[in-house]
Amino acid sequence: HPRLWLTSDRLAKLKAAIKADPDHCSWSTFYEKSVLPWMERDLTQEPAGYPDHKRTALVWRQTYIDLQELWYAIRHLSIGGKVTDNADMTARAKDLLLEVATWNPAGVTSRAYTDEWAYRVCNALAWGYDWLYDDLSPEEQKTVRASLLERTRDIAEHAILNAKIHLFPYDSHAVRSVSLCIVPACIALLGD
Repeated sequence: HPRLWLTSDRLAKLKAAIKADPDHCSWSTFYEKSVLPWMERDLTQEPAGYPDHKRTALVWRQTYIDLQELWYAIRHLSIGGKVTDNADMTARAKDLLLEVATWNPAGVTSRAYTDEWAYRVCNALAWGYDWLYDDLSPEEQKTVRASLLERTRDIAEHAILNAKIHLFPYDSHAVRSVSLCIVPACIALLGD
């Protein structure tokens, strides 16, 4: 670990390059605009879902945005903490990851309830598990891994068994679930 975006040998090279030049690969811009803001922002707890479980566009959209931002926060803080060796940043990412890992995989962030929400939670878990793996205790690894595996299985079983992606390859949600969630989750879980 990590495996998503960079491997550990490439991470070491990136860290060295950024120490020599903070603007390497536009790092300073990414760090300032896409990492640091997540240190201060309050992020959502487990979503409440729809009022009376009746879908409304307003709740769907806001929850989608909240979960997209949560994914960004975990991913960007994990990367930022590792690249800069910032323990506070890594700890913030870890706290967020462990919170998400406690959410009910069969609840309102499940694929059956709203697949777009489920995709964002699955990705947050995959990126966090991969980039924070060495910072998680064995028990924390187990907690995150179990949540990620259950959520990945939920998404994959739908794509394979229900959407029958092998027969209907143009089902937009099932197709996106493969590259968006299943592949990153499998890369993060490789060997587990």
